Amino acid sequence: MAPNSKKRHKVERDMILARLAGVETLGLLGQKVEQTSAADRTRALTRIKTAMLPAVIDDSVAGQVLDMLLRQLRDAPLNINFRANEFFAEKPKIDRYQSKFEKMRTAGAPMGKSRDEAEQKMFGYTSAKGANPTAGESAAKDRMAQYGDWTGPEFQGIIRPRYCSLNFAHLRDGFGAQWGRSHFVLRDHLKPNASYLHTDSFDEALDRKATEASVQAKMATFHNMTRLVANMPDVMLEMLIDSVSTKLQRDQAWDAVKKKYNFGSTLYVEAQVHAEIIFGRDLAELRICREDLTKPNGDTAKKHIEKFASKHKVTIT
Repeated sequence: MAPNSKKRHKVERDMILARLAGVETLGLLGQKVEQTSAADRTRALTRIKTAMLPAVIDDSVAGQVLDMLLRQLRDAPLNINFRANEFFAEKPKIDRYQSKFEKMRTAGAPMGKSRDEAEQKMFGYTSAKGANPTAGESAAKDRMAQYGDWTGPEFQGIIRPRYCSLNFAHLRDGFGAQWGRSHFVLRDHLKPNASYLHTDSFDEALDRKATEASVQAKMATFHNMTRLVANMPDVMLEMLIDSVSTKLQRDQAWDAVKKKYNFGSTLYVEAQVHAEIIFGRDLAELRICREDLTKPNGDTAKKHIEKFASKHKVTIT
């Protein structure tokens, strides 16, 4: 085999194994979530009973409410918010949405050491090596450490997650509108490929008291979102209950709801997708804030959006 062929083969092999390690990251996190499912449910029921006072409800009724809240969360769409005049200022050169560690983008939330610290606490890439007695899990954790160590020679950005928000209130602008009112609506099949946190991961993981264990104790998965209800701020729980009861109706503007409930800009359920997001396969809808197109680069962005939608067969609304 020619030297260039060997090098190309190794690159392809590393990419495949890094994709596998991304999936394994979510699987290993899911094991930890399930280990505390009973305690998480007890905490969630207590939150619900407290939130719904002065009504007096028992565990049976609180359990029914919890089931409705979890259904609302699981049925909610995943959004990726952006400013259309910035995201589409240039024609997208690839067919997928990349994480910051793949593209090294500087726009939006910080890149580099702070992001790596947050993700290490959420998923424990480098601390995973050799940490389990079973051969299969040990191999998976070794792959996480090999390809997930940002400072290591074999780091692969594809292992790191892509960030979304879970739009449980079905807001018109998406629940991450502080990043821009335009957004991608992702197809539902991606939701089981994601982990979830009741807040912005930087707010949780970069707190000076946060440890890997304390952060991972709050992470949730699609099939067990009880931790979200157990840990979310009071105002978010109020919004979630109001969304189920339809007191908070769908298609409200983000800024109006923010003002009504008086919440901060980083209040949302964050989702971390541990799989590639391919535009032609994984986008259900492209929602464009028309105000974005009146800003600098707006005319150019409009042309790129139309070509993008036609190429990837995505509906624009």
